[in-house]
Amino acid sequence: MPAIKLKKATQEYLAEKEREKEAKAAASLAAAAPPPAEEPPAASKAVKPKAKFLEAEVLFEKRKRTIPPAELRAGTWLDDNLEVKEGMNVSLVALYDYYTETCVLEEGKVVDVPVFNRLVKDKFGKDYGLKEDSALKGLVKERKHSDKKPKVQAESLNLKMKDILEEIINEAKNPNKGLRFQTLKKNISVKYPALQLDIKPQKLLSALNRGLMYGHLELVRGTGKCGFYRLPGESTAEEDLKKETKEKEKKKKKDKSDKENDDTAAEGEGGEGDEGEEKEQKSKKGKKRKRKSDESEKNEETKEGEDDEEPKKKAKKSKKNKNKKKRARKPWSGSGSIHSDPQSVSDTFSLAITYMSDPKDASVTKIKKYIGDHYPSADTDTRLKKALEKGVEKGLWEQVSGTGSTGKFRLLAEDFNPSDAKSMEDMVCQAIVACHEPKQASAGLIKKYIMEYHPEFGIDNKPHLYKGALKRACLTNKIRQLSGIGASGSFQLVGSFYPSPAILAGDAEAEAEEAAALEDDDTEETYQETYIVRKTKSGRGGIPVTVLTKQRKR
Repeated sequence: MPAIKLKKATQEYLAEKEREKEAKAAASLAAAAPPPAEEPPAASKAVKPKAKFLEAEVLFEKRKRTIPPAELRAGTWLDDNLEVKEGMNVSLVALYDYYTETCVLEEGKVVDVPVFNRLVKDKFGKDYGLKEDSALKGLVKERKHSDKKPKVQAESLNLKMKDILEEIINEAKNPNKGLRFQTLKKNISVKYPALQLDIKPQKLLSALNRGLMYGHLELVRGTGKCGFYRLPGESTAEEDLKKETKEKEKKKKKDKSDKENDDTAAEGEGGEGDEGEEKEQKSKKGKKRKRKSDESEKNEETKEGEDDEEPKKKAKKSKKNKNKKKRARKPWSGSGSIHSDPQSVSDTFSLAITYMSDPKDASVTKIKKYIGDHYPSADTDTRLKKALEKGVEKGLWEQVSGTGSTGKFRLLAEDFNPSDAKSMEDMVCQAIVACHEPKQASAGLIKKYIMEYHPEFGIDNKPHLYKGALKRACLTNKIRQLSGIGASGSFQLVGSFYPSPAILAGDAEAEAEEAAALEDDDTEETYQETYIVRKTKSGRGGIPVTVLTKQRKR
């Protein structure tokens, strides 16, 4: 604590100065007053005054710096050899070499390089050269002084990577299969070479990750530098248009065939007059079919021995195929919910990422809404502001933005009990953990959470279960891989997940009661509501529209 000690010393010093002033003022008053009657001097011992640290003289002026003799010698040497010349310059390295040689010959001290350079700039500035009577004339070359030209900055450095990516993907007509990371890098580096993406590919990767996070881009397949990216919306590529036209033609053909079948059926019902001609044609076709059937019966008799063995083989194959059929997944049959009683490793990812993500920031509006939804009896209007101030004083959280009861708060407390919410501070901790965004964590932290709170899965001995669960969760769009490959890197929850206090505490019974209460509250009333559409600038609109709306019973 050196700062506090210094502050105390200065206070004592100031107090001592005030005492001295008061003593001087008292002495001046005593001198002005008439002198008292002289008394015989009493015999007393001579007392030496004690030297105090605070009574020492203070130098308020700057001490004058004495120039060392080495610098003086270097200055005189420079004055003997150099002079001001416009547009000329001499190499400082060569000058310093000759200066050191002269100092060695004269057995004097040598000044360091930065001091020597400073002396040259102070005396002559940027434009200087050798004197005509200097001993260095002809040994050191003088060169013309060239001012540095201003750097020309490319226009692409002022553009945002988001706009550049949109331009490049639109030039490729936004194909449905997406554009690969390498092709994006190549096209951007050709069109905007000032960005130097060949040397800095991480700049493009971070821009792509930002686009995915904010919904400006879509990841078709792969991750990171192995991914394929496109813009949201329809593509205008020729391949995709051809596929669409083919699908439309197939639909048209199907529709035509269906219409022809309907027409033939209608003709069969209505055409009674042409029955005689149709019967004659059928009789001729029937004779031909009988001849063919007789020939086929003869051929079948010869192959009866071979055909007896074939059904047995087919039966065996059919049994194997029956066993190979995929078993249908049974519906979840836990006691409380997927979160409190998970039956697979992927069911634990939502809570694992929620607890292991860092930092945990949440706005006051989200905190207030969460407490109002799950603790309706709590008085958030009066108690929340005081609780937030107390939490900052205790170090439970800190205010990241805003002032007072506005802005964002970041959770600092590492240990808290989510099952007990007796005070408003506990409720605020629950709200920040549940409502913070974005929810993302590394694969190592997710694995650590599952091993600690769900050891029944045994992923420490069976790592393939954890790796497969991550892969399936990414394919089902439950989580998104932000970095890394396989079971490494960081992952983020795709959908919004705001767990209730029962889910945070892992209380299966309370969670089941919440689910039952929600099912009871889901009874909704439908009624018609009419509203008038606002007119546009062109004059359209203004028509009353009836809409079926739903209102939940509470």
